[in-house]
Order: sequence, then structure tokens, then C-alpha cells
Amino acid sequence: EEANDWAIRCAQPEYSDHLGEVENAGAWGQFLKPGFHFGVIKKSARVNLPMLIATFRQHAISEGIFMERCIEYEEIETLMQEYDHIVFCEGWRAQTNPFFPEAPFRVSKGEALIIRFPNRLTSSMPGTRLPTGQTTLSRQTGALPTEMLKKTMLLVPLGDGTFWVGSTYRWHFEDTLPGTEGRDYILGYLHEMFDEPFEVVDHVAGIRPTMIDRRPVVGQSKLNPNVFIFNGLGTKGALLAPFFAEQLAREICKS
Repeated sequence: EEANDWAIRCAQPEYSDHLGEVENAGAWGQFLKPGFHFGVIKKSARVNLPMLIATFRQHAISEGIFMERCIEYEEIETLMQEYDHIVFCEGWRAQTNPFFPEAPFRVSKGEALIIRFPNRLTSSMPGTRLPTGQTTLSRQTGALPTEMLKKTMLLVPLGDGTFWVGSTYRWHFEDTLPGTEGRDYILGYLHEMFDEPFEVVDHVAGIRPTMIDRRPVVGQSKLNPNVFIFNGLGTKGALLAPFFAEQLAREICKS
């Protein structure tokens, strides 16, 4: 059914530049169990967001347009004597922001694993992560894939011999830490996919600032016209943020 749906989509002219069908999984083929069909998403890439943010942050500091400062909600009225507008960009923590009590947050917890394939390591990979106590790399028996792979779980090569694998969705959770349930969920899919042995290097978790209607919350506070919110961008935030930031900036500059 999935293969049929993909073929139909590929036949539509508006998708021809972005989707295609392939006979094999390329470099991933030697890792996978038999029986899968494959499609390809063209013109796709991974943005290293932590590096992007850190670099832009440093640039802003050097230009004198960034200041790091901790703000409490109780300080807002006083700060208004110093600033014309305040925009809250707090991620999932904004669900307790008193200036936006009606924001329809429904945050979700996501977990991911960092894995590696120990039989495929090579000394030519700088920064490859090794288990505690291991000081040498094993012989390379095949090239590591450089393309992303998805079958429920998304596998993303990080460039140092490791792969990011995720992620999960949990709508009810007690903390922000990685848990056994999330780890087992991801491992279950990996064992269904791979014949190749792999090892877990790290286990990470994060909270998505998702909304009930899956739409961003961008606008003005009903309690204070000089206070704004920029939030709810969810899993597509990296793509949505530039567009909505420009709209919000234009509105603020009008006022």
C-alpha cells in the first residue's frame, strides 16, 4: 500500500522534482534486511541547527546586538520603561506564561538515539565516538551511508561515524529526561530494519512546543499590547521560523 501511494504521488507533475522511485537503497542496502521497497526524496539536506544557532549568536554578540539576560515575568512592567516591545520566544515553557493564558499548547516529548555501526568504523573519521575504554577503531568493512533513511524512524548521518535516530512522540510525561520506554520503542524499529550490528552511543530527549491545532502562535498579548509571543512552531520550526518572524517584525514596526 505504501509503495502504491508513493508511485501515485511520484506521477503527479507538482511532485516530479522532489520525489522519485529507486530500485535499491544505495549504501544503506548492505545494512538492511531484505523485503523493502524504496523511494527517494530529492533536493533534501540536513541543517546543523546547533552550529547555526551558536554561530549566529556569536555573530550577534560581536555586532553588539545581543545581550544575555534572565527575565522574570514580574519584571515586564518595569522593563517597558526601557524597551518598546518584548517578544517571548520560550519554547514549551511558554505554556505557563501569564501574558498568554489562552495559548493552546499541547507539548510533546520526543526522544532520539545516537548510534554507530562498530563493524564499519574507520580511522579516517575524525571525532568518531568510541565506547569507554576503547582506544582503537575496528577495520572498515564497507562505506558508511551519507544519505538520510526513513521508515517510521529517521536516520541521519552526523558525519563522524554516528547516526541520529528518532524520534518518538509522548503527549503525557513526567519529566524531560530520556526514558527506557522511548529507547525501547526506537530500538524495536531498528531491529526490524537492520541486519547490521549497531551500538547506542547516546540517548537524548526534548520537548516540542506543539499546539492543539498544530499552528504557530504569533501575535500580541491581550493583557499588554507591547508584549508579543513567537511560539508553537512545532517540528517544522526550522522551516517556519523565518517566514513568521518576518511577519511579526513587520507588525511590530507598524505599531
